[in-house]
Amino acid sequence: HKPFIILDAQGQAIAYTTGAHITGHTVAQSIDAFKFLVQYLASSMSANGHSKTTLMFHIPHTEPDVARWLVSSGFRLMRQVTQMVIGPYSPFAPEALIYCPSITY
Repeated sequence: HKPFIILDAQGQAIAYTTGAHITGHTVAQSIDAFKFLVQYLASSMSANGHSKTTLMFHIPHTEPDVARWLVSSGFRLMRQVTQMVIGPYSPFAPEALIYCPSITY
C-alpha cells in the first residue's frame, strides 16, 4: 500500500495515510475525511483486483465511531489491543483529529 493524501478544494491536506497496513499510520481531520480516504483506497484496490480486506488500520479505543463505521462497511476486527502507559495518559493527537497509529508506534 502506497502513501496517500486527500486534499480539500483549497488544496489543504485533510487526511493521509503512510499505508493501510500494520506499519502504516493514518491521520484525518474528521470522520468524513477518514471515510473518504478509506473509500478511495478500497475502490482503488478493488479496481486493481484486490479485496478491501487487505486494508488494515489500527483503530484506537478512543475512536469507537470509526470502528463502528468500518465494521458496518464490511471490515472485520482482527484483534483488540490495549494501550498501557506508566503515569498520566497524554494522547498523541488533538481530540479533533482521527489518529490511527502504526502498531510499531
